[in-house]
Amino acid sequence: MKTRALHQLKTHSTLQEIISAHETTEDLLRSIGIQTELNENKTLLQICSEKQWNEEELLKWLRKQARTDKNQYQNQEKDYKIRSPKELETTLRGYEKDLIKQCRDLESNFHRVCKVHGIQYPIIKKMHWHLNEIIQKIQLIFMMLNKTINPLLTSIQASNSAILDRDAKNYNRTIELIVQDEHQITDHIQKINEINSHPERVEGVCATMKTVFQDMENFFSQTDALFRLLRTGIIPKLNREINKN
Repeated sequence: MKTRALHQLKTHSTLQEIISAHETTEDLLRSIGIQTELNENKTLLQICSEKQWNEEELLKWLRKQARTDKNQYQNQEKDYKIRSPKELETTLRGYEKDLIKQCRDLESNFHRVCKVHGIQYPIIKKMHWHLNEIIQKIQLIFMMLNKTINPLLTSIQASNSAILDRDAKNYNRTIELIVQDEHQITDHIQKINEINSHPERVEGVCATMKTVFQDMENFFSQTDALFRLLRTGIIPKLNREINKN
């Protein structure tokens, strides 16, 4: 029988059908506490009814995660040093698209979790504060990148283009600010990890809490990957071009 794509499946599809539909779904289901090997013949609706979860929300989350290719940047990281300015700029814009969307989704979904579970689990409100600080800094970083870094990457693609002294000074100041923001983001992530008692692992919590916490971990990983792109690819490339000028 031909395997159907994940977007074709419904809540009455079995876990086996859902797992077969995309290579990431089994790990995703396990990450939120579903023992896939014991429940392959149950439908998603049955699983969610037993756990008192919203089956439509869970299926929507699985589809969203499957659309996001977690490995799309991993192979690129191996050769950042030899990539052209155009390729680096394209990769950076890919990170911007993904991370800004994740910021919006996390902001909205974590707010919902706080409203439902904030009284029962006060640490969620503390984590929410740190998460909002991280989101604001990520948004600010992309504003700076679009104002200074992306124009420079575009500029050096033209062989007869020279980087002006004014642009070099703005670039250096931008890098200083981004490095400061990276340290502060790292500190906020560390604070979240220190206070996180993993309420999403408590039996009986809603599926939204479980998926939001998993999304937060993915967001942190993607943020770390952004800074690796800057440190190992873009900044060394622009430093060389500025030194040549």
